[in-house]
Amino acid sequence: MNKNYISGIIGAIIGGLIGCIPWIVAYVYLNIMISMLAFFIAYGASMGYKLFNGLIDEKLPRIITMVSFVCVTISMLILIPCLALYNEGITPSLKLIEELYFSNEVLIPFFIDYFIAVIFMCLGIKSTTDKIKNDINKNQQ
Repeated sequence: MNKNYISGIIGAIIGGLIGCIPWIVAYVYLNIMISMLAFFIAYGASMGYKLFNGLIDEKLPRIITMVSFVCVTISMLILIPCLALYNEGITPSLKLIEELYFSNEVLIPFFIDYFIAVIFMCLGIKSTTDKIKNDINKNQQ
């Protein structure tokens, strides 16, 4: 199978979302925000990209960065609220999630958690992309 960006990006999204699972589980079911787990999202995205035969070149660090940011955003803004509502016995809906975002009681702590998660995700991205850049440089020599 030829290596290409499309299959790699699909793999990166899947890997990034898999990397989100421990973080989501801790947040929703253990009622704790373990932002350090967001560190693994970039690693999952990188592994998914490679498993799906993504083209490995100088664009890969940017792809992993974008996919990781999308995975964290989807998790925080959609998946976590839906699972939290479901965990409380409430059927999630877009209207209900929208109402949550207009509640200062929920909105402020939620976006603080989002900001902290993005910081740890950036640390994971930095570590992962540094390794990718080193691997690319070694292969070019």
